[in-house]
Amino acid sequence: MMKIRLENVLIDCLNDTLQVMLCSESSGTICTINSLIDRYPMLSFIKARSADTMKRFYRQVPGWHCLILDSRCSFCEDFFSAVKETPHWVPIILLADYVSEDYMRMYGLSLDKNDSTDIQNLALYEKPSRRAKLYIGKKQIIVFPLRSFKNLFPVIQVESIKKKLMQKLMPDGFVHKAMKILFDQNPVTVEEWSSTIDSTPRKFQRMFKKYTYYSPKKLIALYHAYRIAFETIGRDEDYGKGIISAYILDERSKKRVLEYVLSRRSQLLSVK
Repeated sequence: MMKIRLENVLIDCLNDTLQVMLCSESSGTICTINSLIDRYPMLSFIKARSADTMKRFYRQVPGWHCLILDSRCSFCEDFFSAVKETPHWVPIILLADYVSEDYMRMYGLSLDKNDSTDIQNLALYEKPSRRAKLYIGKKQIIVFPLRSFKNLFPVIQVESIKKKLMQKLMPDGFVHKAMKILFDQNPVTVEEWSSTIDSTPRKFQRMFKKYTYYSPKKLIALYHAYRIAFETIGRDEDYGKGIISAYILDERSKKRVLEYVLSRRSQLLSVK
């Protein structure tokens, strides 16, 4: 009973803490993505069907955690203009089965200079390890196939949580590697996390300072809190078992995470 009570309190505590906006004029796309997201109260989901709506919401919310753009939108230019004007990074997902050179040129998008992806196959990759990426300035854009957007939910989860943890800058270098280990291996303590990349906890904390307002200990706690919340709500659905389907956290560690987060709610969730 204690486990269920704490997990339910945790879910209530995380309500509306991840801000996601979808920009699309397609009722089918909006309906499908809404059905994936709607059952998770942690995600505050905004649907923008016009440029005016997108601009209004974009200004109103102080910190977006994920932006999704349907490449067929008539207001792509307004969307990318808003993104360019934003000083902070925000995860962007572009729904597209094909991205032409004209489209990229029109909106100022570019490929990574080290990416040898064939432009004609840019959006055809479905495996996360091969998912195509574009850039607008230094901001990264994940290209996700429109024909597969029913499988988009895990990407929204990962990107939203990553942004919640990394408010200042998109992680790169050492921190990018550390965040990848966090999402792939689920370390429970800072010692366990830092040892995976041969670093002392003190050096580890110093490396994170320019990327986030959180200490590594708070990063781990909040990461696991969202994982527990998503898994608790979606345990009966294949797409909702958490960011990784085989998520394992022993009961003692889980209870420790729950109690830590609930006792520090204001410190952890006041940061956008």
